[in-house]
Amino acid sequence: MIPTATNNDVVSSFGHQITLQRFELPHDDAVKCETSIGWRWFIRKVNNEKEHLAIFCRLVDPAQGTKYGLASGEGLDCIEIENTTHHLHIGTEDEEIMYSRSMRNDWMPKRLGNQFGMVNPLITYIDFGFEAEIPALLQGEKIYLHFVVATNPIKPSIGSPDFRDISSWYAVDQYKSFLDSYLGNGVFD
Repeated sequence: MIPTATNNDVVSSFGHQITLQRFELPHDDAVKCETSIGWRWFIRKVNNEKEHLAIFCRLVDPAQGTKYGLASGEGLDCIEIENTTHHLHIGTEDEEIMYSRSMRNDWMPKRLGNQFGMVNPLITYIDFGFEAEIPALLQGEKIYLHFVVATNPIKPSIGSPDFRDISSWYAVDQYKSFLDSYLGNGVFD
């Protein structure tokens, strides 16, 4: 599965430069989903201006009878949203992965590594999605986040017909390092 970037948008705010990269996952033997799309945010603090940044990724105006629940896994924060015919997953790296990136100073400041966790999460679950509160960065610091969304009809698994197919869950289980290897991050360093 090799994702492809479709565009990069650069926005400057009062205190940050934000590059948004939209990407798609191919629909092949590894990812058997109807649709999948992702967004990567590369945020760099450019001055000492204070401002509040938050990123949301959620289903807006769900149809009657649509429900959601947590579907997280190792290294993955995930929400499953479903109705009677389809399910959709939204996923991102969990706090442990972000902590690990902070220890390597990989688009996560080292000084912030121990601040995240259950008491003070960077990413929180909200109705039908996620909210990411960007912490106060120091000039020159940078932070990275991504969200991946994938959807599929509700159907039995090909290999185990007694179980539900969860290809869309596997599709959203992505790490920055994997996405970097195919989409690159040198443009943003």
